[in-house]
Amino acid sequence: MGLLRPDQGGGELHLVLDNQGFLPQYAVLSEGRKADITVARKMEFRPGAILVFDRGYEDHDWWRRLTAGGCGSSAG
Repeated sequence: MGLLRPDQGGGELHLVLDNQGFLPQYAVLSEGRKADITVARKMEFRPGAILVFDRGYEDHDWWRRLTAGGCGSSAG
């Protein structure tokens, strides 16, 4: 991915916070036209992580894998 420019439509920030210290663990910057779930599937989450996302991340099989791995989630 190259640098984002105003004429490209923008970008998205996918952020993983430490839920104990509320500090970022890491962030992924993606092109705005890339589907949220495509980026999220490539991210790693520790057991005990709490994920909050919108319907752009709707993938029930992925949610089941996250739950089996010890993650909690909330979709709005």
